[in-house]
Amino acid sequence: MKYATIALAILITLTANSIAFADGSRDEVKVAIESLIGSELPDAAVVESATDGVYVIDISGTIYHAVLKDSVLLIGEAFDLVRGVSLNEEISNRGISAAVSDLSSENMIIFAANDKKRHVTVFTDIDCSYCRRFHQEVPTLNDAGLEVRYVAYPRAGIGSSSYDKIVTVWCSDNPQQAMTRSKAGEVLPALTCTNPVADHYQAGVDGGVRGTPTLVLDDGSVIGGFLPANDLLVRIGLKDS
Repeated sequence: MKYATIALAILITLTANSIAFADGSRDEVKVAIESLIGSELPDAAVVESATDGVYVIDISGTIYHAVLKDSVLLIGEAFDLVRGVSLNEEISNRGISAAVSDLSSENMIIFAANDKKRHVTVFTDIDCSYCRRFHQEVPTLNDAGLEVRYVAYPRAGIGSSSYDKIVTVWCSDNPQQAMTRSKAGEVLPALTCTNPVADHYQAGVDGGVRGTPTLVLDDGSVIGGFLPANDLLVRIGLKDS
């Protein structure tokens, strides 16, 4: 086995509809999960992992690992204990990174660094308290050479008040200034225009973004959640610990 051990949560004995599950093949795992969620999964939603008998499940962008044996299904989170990482999170992060790579920086709101060394793309929401805290750190990040590129991710969804606020920011004559004012709590006059907000949001949903801020570094690595500027700069090698 490639991984030292796999830890899986949620043990379920399958007896629904008298379906017999025996060998734990990919098809049987797929049928077992469908019997639990009450709907069909696309074929691509269940794939083999690098560990024999363990399958990766993608249900609406949420990643699980599953094992089926003798009508018992184990489904949940898997860990690589050698590398000390969550395999669920690692797969999810690949989807988020891929989503960012498909977006044009021309449609992002960029806070440029004076002496750019690296860049980070951030899925952000106007009303998110940690997004506001992150934005307060942007001048420090810029001074250290980290360019910040914002992608819109109104967590309440398209058509929400958060969506309207972030559309206003993107449609402003000075989006950088509007971002700063709006994240400081100022209510800006509503604006509309042709904008990328809905496309950004859908890319995040499809990629597996679950919260804001979600940071995607230029090397493809993903950081979910807020880090103070000093900690982030140390983590990415732009400042000594």
